[in-house]
Amino acid sequence: MIGIRADFLDELEKLEAGIPFSDSRRGIPSLRVNRMPLEPLSGSEALEVTEAGGTNLVSEDVGEEIVRLVAGESAGSKRRLNELVVDPALLSLFCRELNERRKAVPKPAITTDLVEGSREEILAKFYSDSVRGLPPAVKRFIEDELITAGNYRDTVALENALATPGVTMAAIDSLVRSRLIRREERDGHVRLELTHDVLTDVVRQSRDRRYAEEEAEERAKKERAAAEARAKEERARVEALERSAAAARRRTRIMAGVGVVMLALFAAATVEAITANNNAKKARTATDSANAATTRALRARDSTKRALAEADLQRARAQELANVNEMNYRALDSINRSLVSAQNDVALTQRKAIVEAEVADQYLRMSGKLRAWRAAADSAYSATVRRTIDSAASIRAEARQRVDRQVSLLASILCDSAQSKAAPTTEEAKVRQSIRQQLDSKGLVPGGSLCNAERVGSRADSR
Repeated sequence: MIGIRADFLDELEKLEAGIPFSDSRRGIPSLRVNRMPLEPLSGSEALEVTEAGGTNLVSEDVGEEIVRLVAGESAGSKRRLNELVVDPALLSLFCRELNERRKAVPKPAITTDLVEGSREEILAKFYSDSVRGLPPAVKRFIEDELITAGNYRDTVALENALATPGVTMAAIDSLVRSRLIRREERDGHVRLELTHDVLTDVVRQSRDRRYAEEEAEERAKKERAAAEARAKEERARVEALERSAAAARRRTRIMAGVGVVMLALFAAATVEAITANNNAKKARTATDSANAATTRALRARDSTKRALAEADLQRARAQELANVNEMNYRALDSINRSLVSAQNDVALTQRKAIVEAEVADQYLRMSGKLRAWRAAADSAYSATVRRTIDSAASIRAEARQRVDRQVSLLASILCDSAQSKAAPTTEEAKVRQSIRQQLDSKGLVPGGSLCNAERVGSRADSR
């Protein structure tokens, strides 16, 4: 017995084709015939899987809760287990993670509190573990290419995936081994897709968070660039004022040697220098304002993150309402199917009744024919029997006549000759003696009654 994933089945067939089977054939024929694919499980089959470890580890109620959780059932759903569809790989993942949580607590069994609210956490942990250690480009490829804008799975050709910068064959093999994505060959081309629809929500949430973070980071980057530009302008103004003040100081020193005549000009230069110092102070104040603006931008980014978290919560609530609406739609669809099935059953019952009536009518007509045929057969049989009886009586009468003739002949031979006056010849005596011996040996005629024709006839008739 060989257990193998379906996406590696072609590799097994290539390997099998090279194995010698006989002198003239190669390959193992049974590998191509005796195959049992692992299909999605029903809810009842999945429940048997969860209880395989023993009811002391997973009770029946907890097992059913796990099955409904993996099947994507919303809280309060009343669908029967047989109506659920469970992916075996996801069931294995959930059971493994729940058992790891049980051992970490530790607890002797998996309980309801370990199961409640763990679906999104387990899926999120599974997704983060699958992409951990891979280049960021791989995560962006999964989130941007493998789900649509409407939150549905999408497929991408393998060659297109490898053409994406940062996505390598080693990274794809790692994702396939972790069961996050799977390879599927279609029309001779290998395509990639997520292994299950339940992973789309986790991937979409990660993508939305990344988009929000990138947008917030881009806004913060723009705000920092604007603040830096404003600070640069203020520094340029300060430097210009400082250069102006230096020039004024140089002019003041030059004018100081002129004397009293230039005193008024000196005073004006002094005033200009004071103004320049005031402008420099204003520039430093503007720099402080730019730094404060940067701080406000960082706080705005934090507020944006909190707003995004609130948006995720609202989106989750909306998704829950959408799931409830979908459940109602499915219930209505199930009712419609039940009505259609009931109508079909009624129509089928009507058709059966018509057919049964036709059959009964044909049976009655056939019964009349059978009675007529039987009466005719009985009449023919009675005539045949009568003819047979008459024929048998005729044959018996004829046989009686023959017997009587033979008895008379025998009496004439044995008795008439014996009673005649003429003496029998030696030859005749020998013949009669031989006949008497044969009759005696057969017990047909008792001794001393050879000439009693009636007794000879009676004996001969009985024999």
